[in-house]
Amino acid sequence: MADDTDQILIRAYVRNRCESSFGELVHRHIDLVHSTALRIVRDTNLAEDVTQRVFLGLAQHSVKLQERFSLTGWLHETARNLAINTVRSEERRRRREQEAAAMNHLDSNDSETLWEQIAPRLDKALAQLSAIERDVILWRYFERRTAEQIGERLGLTAEAAQKRVARALDRLRGILAARGLTAPTAGLAALLSTQAVQSAPVGLAATAITAASAANTIFPATSTLQIVMTSTSAISPGRHTAYSGATVATASHVLGDRGVRNGRHTLIENASSHSWRTRKSEAALRTTL
Repeated sequence: MADDTDQILIRAYVRNRCESSFGELVHRHIDLVHSTALRIVRDTNLAEDVTQRVFLGLAQHSVKLQERFSLTGWLHETARNLAINTVRSEERRRRREQEAAAMNHLDSNDSETLWEQIAPRLDKALAQLSAIERDVILWRYFERRTAEQIGERLGLTAEAAQKRVARALDRLRGILAARGLTAPTAGLAALLSTQAVQSAPVGLAATAITAASAANTIFPATSTLQIVMTSTSAISPGRHTAYSGATVATASHVLGDRGVRNGRHTLIENASSHSWRTRKSEAALRTTL
């Protein structure tokens, strides 16, 4: 059996569920797989976990792999991919632990004091970020999206998305530091996660929805023309006629030709009436003087 090729052994396992054939494959390649994993994860326990998952994958995909003459290349690539994914998972876990530790390091008084200083300046600082920097900060800490979800929105891997969030957070920290508000990046992340978004009052969402629905009923399209016409009352008499024409043009853009035709007569009458009242007031003032 030791002289059999990988292909012979994997076929024996697929067709006869021959455990000894699979065992020979494991013994033949385990040093390669474990060494590959250890070079990447740099941790013995993690390397052992990766090695076990590689050979579990070999068993699960044995049917597809039985046409390969040698399994060495597949095992090496699988070990490499699983090891890289393990490193990324460990980095995310450590990052979460660092944020939690930073938050625990700040006692409740320090945290509240720092937030009271940052809160009034936070939105202005966010406005100084680029659009994509601001978006990833809002997604991560205000909407509490995961790196995977942010990556899906940006067409990036979770690792690349997390790096983008980290860079944006560091830039935000620098902007705040320029205003005398210093906090470690992990501490700022913890503050944003816990303080940036508070629950809105109960019933506010329903009130907003009701108000928006009512606006569509209270302010139909013709009311827009009335609002535009009312605004002309602030224009001086000499500019009134020209402004009325411009107002009609604006209303035409907003309401369409039919809406303007319906309101044009009223607009002109209001403009003329306003001009007459203005002239009458000026005459009365001259008489008084």
